Amino acid sequence: MKKSSETTLENTRNLHNSPTFFSPTTLRITICFVVFLTAFAPVFYFYLRSSAESQSLASLNEAFRLERPIQARISGLNYAPLDNKRGNEPENIDEIALESAKRFAVDAVRKGETAESLHSLSRIYLAEKEFDKAETQLEKAARIAPQNAGILNDLGVAFLEKSKKLTEKEGGKQLELQAKALENFEKAVELKPDFAEAVFNKAICLQSLSLPNQ
Repeated sequence: MKKSSETTLENTRNLHNSPTFFSPTTLRITICFVVFLTAFAPVFYFYLRSSAESQSLASLNEAFRLERPIQARISGLNYAPLDNKRGNEPENIDEIALESAKRFAVDAVRKGETAESLHSLSRIYLAEKEFDKAETQLEKAARIAPQNAGILNDLGVAFLEKSKKLTEKEGGKQLELQAKALENFEKAVELKPDFAEAVFNKAICLQSLSLPNQ
């Protein structure tokens, strides 16, 4: 037993004295690897997050390739006609693509509530006509990035589409929502004059407010 212990101790000493155990070359490689990870980990993290959000938007565009879900235009969605169907006619929506878009957006928010991830999820809620949920996400996103034209546009979309669900008896509330929508569209256009979605939405909002000349 004693001899075995001595042998083990001698092997350990030999290992530490070996030229390959933490040699200068090995140490330099280790240090370089640690420095590389420290420097580029945030870049990889940002890429993965951005990838999830861009994949969500790409899938959402695929889902509504043939027709857009609401009259107002959601930022980042390509133009598609509004198909006003009657009764129980099915919508031309790619449900699989929509589910994929939602999964990417939810995953991004779970990793961290950034302005981008919250905005990504809000687009899903707008497309699903869940305007209260969209408003909640967009208001949080706007607090983080108050000068983001896309967020402001979509917050206006949430207000405008919510106003359409109100009855004539709720005319005061309807007017208030339309005014808030217009305010957000105007801010978005001011920040980004060539923002097609916001310009379009501002026009239909003015029409809703019976101000076509403006």
